[in-house]
Amino acid sequence: MSRTFLTATFAGLALTSAASAQVLIHSFEDGDLTTPTMAALLGDAASSGFSTTGVTDGSSSIEITTAPVVVGDTATFLIEFALTEEIIAALQVDPVILYDITLGADPDPTDGVTGGGAFESTFSTDGGFATTAGGFFNEFVSYGDSETVVATLDPGVVDALDSSLANGTVAVFQLNFNVLVEDTTDPTNATVFFDNVRTQSSVVIPEPASLGLLGMAGLGLMRRRK
Repeated sequence: MSRTFLTATFAGLALTSAASAQVLIHSFEDGDLTTPTMAALLGDAASSGFSTTGVTDGSSSIEITTAPVVVGDTATFLIEFALTEEIIAALQVDPVILYDITLGADPDPTDGVTGGGAFESTFSTDGGFATTAGGFFNEFVSYGDSETVVATLDPGVVDALDSSLANGTVAVFQLNFNVLVEDTTDPTNATVFFDNVRTQSSVVIPEPASLGLLGMAGLGLMRRRK
């Protein structure tokens, strides 16, 4: 009876002391695109760098300016993030990725047109612009606005990414941006800021106090058996 009570008591304390945190995919700190996971920029970017604009986590965001285009042309770039076992495990619990975006000021505020850009989340087991695991448009953002984009994955997409990672091949999450051109003659570009790419939730991680209580519970049980 005492043994059962001791186990239940400490297990209950461990559960109440446990914490669940989002898994950070990237927050673009210190001019680094390799930590906590590898990121790569592909496509029609005229320039890129790090900025304090649009920061929602840490001290910097990534700033990307598209190549200038006119109506009928398209400027598209993507940021590609390598997924890890920890990220996949969090997505198996809750298949949602969040990221924060700020679209720069209207490049031509005198034309009377409210423009912006379309942001798309895609997932790939090949990498590059090959969207092999699923993709969808998430959000239209007007110039000068900020949004948190919520990308909800189909469970089948998570399974495909998990299998690809387990087989030693590519499993990536991609942020695509397509600038919507306002003017018919003058080339237009757009500047966008990304920050705090993360999962919505993660697996429950016991806090140090909880681990200590579990250890005490184990010692108590060993003494009872002796």
